[in-house]
Amino acid sequence: MIKVINFLVLLLLIASANAQLSSSSFTSGNLVVGRFVTTGVYATAGVARKFNLLEISSSGTVVQNMDIPFTGTNAITMDNTSTNGNITLAGNGQFISLIGFNVDDNGTNTITTSDAATTRIVGRISANTTFAAYKLANSSAGSGSTDPLDGTNIRNAYTTDGNKFYVSGGSTSTAVTTTTGGVWYFHTSDPVGSSTQITTTHNTRWVIAQDNTLYSANAAIGSPINLTAGLQRIGAGTSIPETAQSSTNLTPALTGTPTGAFISPDGLTAYIGKNSSTAIEKWKNNAGTWTLQYTIAITSAARSLCAKFNGNAVELYSIYSKNVVKSTDDLTSTTWAGANTIIYTEADANVDLRGIAFTPGTTNTGVLPVNLGNVFALKGNNNVTIGWETLSESAGVQNFEIQKSNDGQNFVTIAAITATKNSNKKLSYSYTDNAVNTTTVYYRVAVNNVDAPKQISKIVMVKYSGIKPFTLINPVKERLVISFSQKMNGNILVTDMNGRIIANKMLNNVEGMVLLPLPTACKGFHVVTVANGLQKVSEKIFIQ
Repeated sequence: MIKVINFLVLLLLIASANAQLSSSSFTSGNLVVGRFVTTGVYATAGVARKFNLLEISSSGTVVQNMDIPFTGTNAITMDNTSTNGNITLAGNGQFISLIGFNVDDNGTNTITTSDAATTRIVGRISANTTFAAYKLANSSAGSGSTDPLDGTNIRNAYTTDGNKFYVSGGSTSTAVTTTTGGVWYFHTSDPVGSSTQITTTHNTRWVIAQDNTLYSANAAIGSPINLTAGLQRIGAGTSIPETAQSSTNLTPALTGTPTGAFISPDGLTAYIGKNSSTAIEKWKNNAGTWTLQYTIAITSAARSLCAKFNGNAVELYSIYSKNVVKSTDDLTSTTWAGANTIIYTEADANVDLRGIAFTPGTTNTGVLPVNLGNVFALKGNNNVTIGWETLSESAGVQNFEIQKSNDGQNFVTIAAITATKNSNKKLSYSYTDNAVNTTTVYYRVAVNNVDAPKQISKIVMVKYSGIKPFTLINPVKERLVISFSQKMNGNILVTDMNGRIIANKMLNNVEGMVLLPLPTACKGFHVVTVANGLQKVSEKIFIQ
């Protein structure tokens, strides 16, 4: 992980960036397409060009056209690189994001993607077309060693909730080091200078999350880097990371240059847009092994990509040349039997299309009504507390079912908890099962939604076997109550899920009950570790 300290001024929130781009709000279910001029002075490679957004209906009817600021401190302009200018819909479905360079468009300024001194910039637009911009500022001209995406292309920006951003980029040059490429994370409320490199995997073209998993699509690059093109999972796939992670290749056989990727809500199907005549590839996940099913051929490259899932029916929208193409598919198909339809063609010969996404508020785009975070089963004294977090909840969420099983396959609902709804912040829930009558028990959480199929969390297991030197009351309120069955020397350590210490206590020949006060601001899931000589025993707790 590369944490860039304040004097590097890595992340700069532009205080004056909030602006209304249009008097009309976006209409849910429509599409947003990026456009820029490519003729005249803009025919020269690298000339900064302004970027505007065209809202069209799913049948191709133009609704409105709005300019992105192209001069001043919050200007976002593009060069003519074919894989720049992507647009993505947020994980909570309430914003779109776009990326570019903070270079004024005056007809003469140029953008050099290999120049570390050219500031990269991220734009966020809400459903009512309110615009905000965030700079990935440079520490010094030409440094190219510590700043995010310095000396490389910035490819796309994805936000989970309008505040947490993931930005991808990289260079095709084998001479450029990987220290600035890959995927970077920042939060809009972080202090100036706070930005984290999630992965250094080079030549990253796309980053997106789906149901607690962060994915990237990467192009191939030659020796000495030797990167194979494909879809990658970033981290373990159990939560969307905010710290440095390793990456796992899911589709190592991918050919061509990826220009976009979408994962189905169940995480079992991936559609990857490519800058080649095969256009879109469909991949299936079978017990952790991803295999290519078939390709959806479009006349030319499928630049950028967005998707809508309605049961097994899939609608894919992509761009080639001056056209917006709708491709249909079925998740269960093993051969493509769908169709390609051009729904919009740009009539202005001076304008090219680049980037496509659904408007904020559009449903069935792979955005789940509830974005589940951590799910735990916490063992207590003859009971189990099931805890879970939500990172966002839509208005259509009804409740959470706590489901229990003795074999890990056949589950029954033992309780239901009402959802908060309409939330874009992290929330914690818990339920204590006092009817534990077996040595091994399994739990999961099911989410009931009005407008979407039931979501099912991962399965968590608790074993009541083995002897532990302590017992504790779980969940915890204000203080940790822990009891030792034998004399202990060592210490008690309480940490959050990122390993940060929030409380500790030394043990000196202690037996029986020990009370450890906890900071009042600490809520949610934590870990208690008791260390006694060379032995360490840990247990998760839930602080209410």
